[in-house]
Amino acid sequence: MVKISDVGIVVNITRETRTPQQMDFGSLAFVHPTDMTDPRPRIKKYTSLTDLAADYPTDSGPYHAGLFWWSQTPMPRDFYVIKSSIETDASVATAQLDFTGTSATGGKIIITFDDYVFTYETTAAEADTDVALGVAELIGKHPWYEAVATGAVVDVTGHWTGSFFNTIEIKNATFQEPGLNLFITQFSGGANATMEPIQTTLQEALEEDAGFYAVALDRQYREDVTQITDCADWVEANEKVFMVNTNDKKVLDGTDITDILSVLKTTGYSRTCGFYTRNPIDYAEIGAFAILATTSFRGTDTVKTLKFKDIALVDHENITGAQLATINDKRGNVVVETAGIKMIHEGITSSGEYLDNIHCSDALAAEITTRVFGALARTSTKIPYTERGMDLLKYEVEGALIQYDTNGFIGSDIDEEGNELPSYEIWSGRVIDASPADKADRVAPDISFRARLASAVHSVTIEGRLSL
Repeated sequence: MVKISDVGIVVNITRETRTPQQMDFGSLAFVHPTDMTDPRPRIKKYTSLTDLAADYPTDSGPYHAGLFWWSQTPMPRDFYVIKSSIETDASVATAQLDFTGTSATGGKIIITFDDYVFTYETTAAEADTDVALGVAELIGKHPWYEAVATGAVVDVTGHWTGSFFNTIEIKNATFQEPGLNLFITQFSGGANATMEPIQTTLQEALEEDAGFYAVALDRQYREDVTQITDCADWVEANEKVFMVNTNDKKVLDGTDITDILSVLKTTGYSRTCGFYTRNPIDYAEIGAFAILATTSFRGTDTVKTLKFKDIALVDHENITGAQLATINDKRGNVVVETAGIKMIHEGITSSGEYLDNIHCSDALAAEITTRVFGALARTSTKIPYTERGMDLLKYEVEGALIQYDTNGFIGSDIDEEGNELPSYEIWSGRVIDASPADKADRVAPDISFRARLASAVHSVTIEGRLSL
């Protein structure tokens, strides 16, 4: 029997269903300073805490940061660790902790050496010598430190010669019980640690893997104004997001403008989001972005705001209303408790913009870029330089806007006369008006749109009147 193909009619269907990939707006990169001899790669992606633990011990900065990342609900996924090199000398470092005259009543002492956190649980009516013995025993269990208690004084020595951890710098010491004091004698010796410029670190990481979106720093960078502002500059230039945390109590002082939140506000970074926590071991900023990281841009009414959200593992701050206003004035964020609810206040960046707006705007821009590029790349012929061709491109832009109307980022409104204002308008220049040079170079007329942010409700005043 003669088949149709035998007479010259053949149908071949090629399935062109793939679309170009875009940046993952639910990913975060954690910058971790480490010795130059560290064999781990400059940047590596992890998808679970178990995966991370294979490379970093449970008392390390990356593991602790990852704990805050994967403890949020729903759980985000991609967590990058970027290695930032540290160059040190080989001298020995010592430090002295003096607990003389203290009396514990039951609580915690949290001390940070380098990037390692030691938490000592005191008991009721514990004498200063007993506190010193307990702290020395705790620190002495770490393989990189030796600690000896003499009376109420603890002498600490870093004995991993040639390593960054030889620095022995106490970043923070906090006390969670009244009346407990800690006197710290000036450190002697120690490695002269030189940190790699943060912009070098990030640029080299970006060239290896550009998949990360948000950036957060190891707590060793906290209060380092130069590294933090340099990071903020890099993030602005590369259209990413920078999450910052500070433990500086000057943040609570409305007359002080030297704290890091004030510095960031003065510059007006729109892509930097700063948090204040009193606890030095908290990574509230990482937990906060983890909440945004699970945003579904494909759903209906799925976009989020940070305000009113609870960050798992982060306790609320016991601050006054005036101190909360000060943090807000410095364009910072903090976890507070209101009516028994623990929540973020306020979810803004250093410029005063809401972080969720930045996040969604970036995702929308990437969606439009991907759709338009996909239209150009998928066609087996061409998109003509005609009004019909421009309609094809506008169709792709409109498709993205429709989706972001659906997910709640943009929305319609009502004017004073009760008329509905559309959530977006889209237009393009006329092909006939294009310059000969643009036509010759095949540069299409500009496509423009205007969209209305749906925004979010963060506060409301309700007025009522009761009468007989």
